Amino acid sequence: MNITPEESAFDREFAVRYRLPRPLSRSYESALHARHGEEIRSKIEWCAGVSVRFIAALRQALCLAGDPGAMAGPPGAGDLKLEPSAGAFAALASMPSPVLLLQHAGIYPGTVGREDRESLLRSLEPAGVLTRYRIACVEREGVRVLLGPRMEYFIWSNVLPGDFGEGTPLLVDMDTGAYVSLSPLMVWRREPRQPMGSLMVLRSVREDAGRYVEDGVPGAPAVELPLAGRPRTGTLAGADAVLGGIRDPGMRYADGLAAGEYAVKGVVWKGSMSDIYVAWNRDRNMPVVLKTFENRGGGFDENYWHFINEEKYAGGINHDGVVRPVRMYREGLGMFYEEEWAGGGSLADVMDDSGVMPQARAKTVAARLLDILEAVHGRGIAHNDVKPDNVLFDSDGFVRIIDFGISRDFLRDRDGFHGGVRPGSEGYIAPELLQGSMPSPASDIYSFGVVFAQMLGGRPAASVMDAGSLNSVPRQYQNFLKKCLAAEPWGRFASAREAADALALIEAVQEKSITLDIEGTLVTDYGDRSPRPGLHGFIRFCLDGFDRIFVYTSLTEGQAREVFASLLERGAIPEDFAERYEYVEWPRGAGGSVKDLRRCGVPIEYNAIVDDMEVMIPDDQRHRWVPVPNYSDAGMPDSGFFIALADIRKKFGIE
Repeated sequence: MNITPEESAFDREFAVRYRLPRPLSRSYESALHARHGEEIRSKIEWCAGVSVRFIAALRQALCLAGDPGAMAGPPGAGDLKLEPSAGAFAALASMPSPVLLLQHAGIYPGTVGREDRESLLRSLEPAGVLTRYRIACVEREGVRVLLGPRMEYFIWSNVLPGDFGEGTPLLVDMDTGAYVSLSPLMVWRREPRQPMGSLMVLRSVREDAGRYVEDGVPGAPAVELPLAGRPRTGTLAGADAVLGGIRDPGMRYADGLAAGEYAVKGVVWKGSMSDIYVAWNRDRNMPVVLKTFENRGGGFDENYWHFINEEKYAGGINHDGVVRPVRMYREGLGMFYEEEWAGGGSLADVMDDSGVMPQARAKTVAARLLDILEAVHGRGIAHNDVKPDNVLFDSDGFVRIIDFGISRDFLRDRDGFHGGVRPGSEGYIAPELLQGSMPSPASDIYSFGVVFAQMLGGRPAASVMDAGSLNSVPRQYQNFLKKCLAAEPWGRFASAREAADALALIEAVQEKSITLDIEGTLVTDYGDRSPRPGLHGFIRFCLDGFDRIFVYTSLTEGQAREVFASLLERGAIPEDFAERYEYVEWPRGAGGSVKDLRRCGVPIEYNAIVDDMEVMIPDDQRHRWVPVPNYSDAGMPDSGFFIALADIRKKFGIE
């Protein structure tokens, strides 16, 4: 069958978004989530930089594996020009220099579409050779294989390849079994009980330690780790179970499988009972989702009936916001559900990427969710699993809701829950369900309230008291959230429609914020505390022009108070500053070595950070950085605040 131009274009993007190694695929996905010009430009440049560093690291690893005397260092653009011996990695060794990618990253001069995501996609096409390789990371009892941006699967093995230490990533050629180890250019870290690990790329070296960053993850912190290991090559035996597992992740459909009108592009999610594939329906010339039930437990248990419930409960709801599965059977594919493809990602993806949502967008999404829930409840169905993972966006940004597997018919089912039946997802469950009550419209409204509080405040609200204490939830939404999250069902809104009517009356007034460093930015240092010239006027400008002022510093909260008390005594800052500023908790060490504006709990595009140290700013947030020169010489002439004020006015459109 002929492939249409639309399917061919979809294939190109699918390969980049779901089959390139995680740093590339995750950063590309993040660029797709960007919503306005400055953010789009920044994310495209960041994605290109991530990709250049990763490709350079692979090339450098090949060179180091062939030259025992060479020293490993942070990968850079120069490594793209190295010509290692091809060997088993001829495809990677002969990959053309990604000139357009280097231009997007700002490394090579050139005129590129700074806001053109199609141009970014074209720039990543030379990296398509990487789809023949897979990254396998050595862990204590086997290897964890990375597949695309959000999938990992584990292969148990008593004999690990090459006797590598735990945390060593391998680049494995699936055709030949050849591998090259990537330490110390990359390391693998995974905390116990965490669903996904982190592939860290070396960014700088100091003596025998390296600074590593999980490239491709927005706001990812840097960690300092000992330099260990050395790239070397080898080959996994063709009959080796590890190689077999790397080649075949144990999915029902292989990439490229075609049957009937469906061309399977590949798996994008592997769940406990269902696998999700993206396919192209050639009869309708459009992408679709194929969802399968996988009997991993060895019997048709409660999970099977959850799968059947998808069609039973969602199929009869006449609302364009409900993704309704249609049961299909095709020779070569078996039984599956076909569902609408929503290519904009999930609400969880969007919030992971950007943190808090702007009020206007959060309110629009919330109103749409309530409209969908009103239609669901009108059919006598309680969704029972309202959470960010189950809220999707299509390519135009419209909201869809999925996963009716644990929904209940509250008009007909009167027996309550019984052992083994899950009453929702942890963190989003109404309190009465934990006591054995039946799901109801009121319990869905509670779950909706948790989600909405998370959109506005950056984390789920565990209770009405918690929602009321979240400083980052705008005040005008507090009473609305209290009613959604009332402890008793009768204390909540009587219906989703009533909640939507109440929400419509709340004005979305977006607050502007500014975030300030202390040492080297406002004053010389903690010990000297000499104010930068013009500090009083600068702080007055911030107090008058911004709704919220954050202090994000390496000093403790107590030390920050001491500095500001000293400045107040000298008349160097306005008196009302001490009452207005909010201290940002900054975890030290692992997880806290960059100043991620998401920790402020306000939308990044309505915040900016004034800081003297570029190394503290996450790569994907450079467009929200207001740089000032380090101030360390008390009494010396300085124009730092003059420079900063001009930049702040430009970023926020202040006249």
